[in-house]
Amino acid sequence: MRLSTQDQAAAPGTAPRLGPKVESGTADGKTVIAFSTKPLTGPAGDGAGVPTGFIANRNDCTEVAGLVAVYVCGPADMRPQFLIPNDAADMTAVYWGFAYVPRGGDLAAGIEAARTAGARPTDATHGSAVLTVKTAAHAALNTVDFDLPPLPAGGSVRQQLRVHANDAGRLLLRFALAEGQLTRTPEPIRIGSLTTGPGATCTVTATTLLSAPPNLACDLQPGDHTIGYELTSPQAQYALRFQALTRYDIYDFGFYHSDVTQTSAPFATLGKPVLPLHSVLARDAASALWWYDGTGNATAPLYSREQIGTGWQTYNTLAALSPHKQSLYYRGDTKPSPVTQGLGDVVARDTTGTLWYYDYQFVSGKPYAPRVKAGTGWNIYDQLTGAGDLDRDGYMDLLARDKAGVLWLYPGTGNLTTGARFKARIKAGTGWNTYNHLAAGADLNGDGKADLLARDTTGTLWLYKGTGTPTTPYASRIKAGTGWNIYSQLTLAGDLTNDGKPDAIARDSSGALWLYKGTGNPTTPFTTAPRSARVGTSTTGSSDPHCGPGHPSRGQVRSSSARTVLPTGTRSSTAQRVARVSTRRRPRPVSARGRVGARRGRPSVRVSVTSTRRRRPGVHESESSKSRPGTRPWVTALAASSATRRAAVSETGVPCGMPQRSSWSRASRRARRAPRGVELKRWVNARTVTGSARV
Repeated sequence: MRLSTQDQAAAPGTAPRLGPKVESGTADGKTVIAFSTKPLTGPAGDGAGVPTGFIANRNDCTEVAGLVAVYVCGPADMRPQFLIPNDAADMTAVYWGFAYVPRGGDLAAGIEAARTAGARPTDATHGSAVLTVKTAAHAALNTVDFDLPPLPAGGSVRQQLRVHANDAGRLLLRFALAEGQLTRTPEPIRIGSLTTGPGATCTVTATTLLSAPPNLACDLQPGDHTIGYELTSPQAQYALRFQALTRYDIYDFGFYHSDVTQTSAPFATLGKPVLPLHSVLARDAASALWWYDGTGNATAPLYSREQIGTGWQTYNTLAALSPHKQSLYYRGDTKPSPVTQGLGDVVARDTTGTLWYYDYQFVSGKPYAPRVKAGTGWNIYDQLTGAGDLDRDGYMDLLARDKAGVLWLYPGTGNLTTGARFKARIKAGTGWNTYNHLAAGADLNGDGKADLLARDTTGTLWLYKGTGTPTTPYASRIKAGTGWNIYSQLTLAGDLTNDGKPDAIARDSSGALWLYKGTGNPTTPFTTAPRSARVGTSTTGSSDPHCGPGHPSRGQVRSSSARTVLPTGTRSSTAQRVARVSTRRRPRPVSARGRVGARRGRPSVRVSVTSTRRRRPGVHESESSKSRPGTRPWVTALAASSATRRAAVSETGVPCGMPQRSSWSRASRRARRAPRGVELKRWVNARTVTGSARV
């Protein structure tokens, strides 16, 4: 039979069990354990007892009659337990000694040996130790300084930790992406080539950063230590900011929060810039709301959809105030705040004319906070369109056109607590009823001001450059193309192709969704693609990313033939053609399936799209978040008349279901002569679509 013990440390509030550890053999006898507030080196009973406030739990032990804090334990349990008070003073010490008495042995001799254990050499059956209480303030005396140079793409860098170990302990090192930045999944960064000094023993526990923390574990003796390691990054790395996080544990008995944690200032990984991703938010005919994350890939710009809400049929208009661009990364919930403003707040008008405001957020997977009533009487307008930050005050604005053709600007207030989300309206112009579709909120010419696209009844597309002045928000119009009346939906979705320029998506009468890549040039705002480009055929999916039924389902979509590219300002039956764009399957399981596509006789619907990206958003749920069985994605959108369903979708989330002058039948007859963009997929069943994104 061999027993051992060692000195230990405990945090206030813990309940350590104090006694010897069985190294070998079977304990079939009794163990005597004596406690004292002094080292057990003097006469038996000197300082007998435990510090004030300690509460004993004897377990299977019996306190010896006539003696203080002397217990006979075993054979099943050889360790009495004590609860340490939360207010225990730093360096409070409990001394204890033990003696093992085999079956049939002299118990009285064992009691005497335990009470004087500190005065005799330790052996296999006798020993002593001390438990020391160390407060959080004491633990904080153990510090780490960081020396973290930036990591070049395709290269290596040596970094160092300088540790002052006031107490012996165990150091763990891991890494995390810094908060407050746009993120991507970084290329694998490897750690290795450790260097240490005397009194430090370190091991690499995970060779790749962000894989399985911690990356490094070190056992340290008291003293000052320098721990070095090397980080290596591939050439294709993103420009990101990382932080090193350390945890130093000095306790044998402690809580997770008892460890000393320190976080470095951010250090950079050099590489290609991270541009904000954008996404699409769409409502189907069954009133379900769906989220399509952007990929940044022009050939497959959208991931498979995710349902984020139901019951949205109560609204006849939805509009995102700006493209839904990717939000900054934060580890915790991000409620409506200046951090989330400008990322794609949504307004929704119900059938009574009441306007509701949905603030962008990220809380428990829901990208929108509960709705706030923003006003009544909004049914005087036949179109609502998110304008972006038109007056450049940092808040998102709203455009509204009345039935007389007057365009009104509602500047945003930035108010996050009440329904006063917009200032008094400002008259922005007259004669706007010449247009049957408006799309706004994105900067198409790269001057930092939100612009507007307007399509007239002949199918001509006009660009209105933003001025930044609320009283005259737009400069004179510039002709941007013709033949755009083949589309029932048109939305400025933000940068879907990861080139830093906002793009547009448009749905034609067959339910195909087309991508138009932005150029930054106001006279030719969208590029043309090679005639031979081909992406594939739609195998699953549904309709338009704006408001139509038949929205693409979760499977990957491939187009069947090349299509005309976005308009270049001229109308021609021999316009260049571009490939249809497909949605990419998300790297996680998906479930919904369904063949998508336009059907003859199916009511047409519209969609509003805006772009954004979230950590992992779950959008507002007005009812239940569960999808209805048997319903098709993108089918509910706006519950409106067939005329309303024919209406085009407004850009940054323009309401689906807005009345539109050109009918789908006319548009389909002109379809062969008009310019087209890269087809995303069939969106015939989507009724409303707005662009949005996640983190």
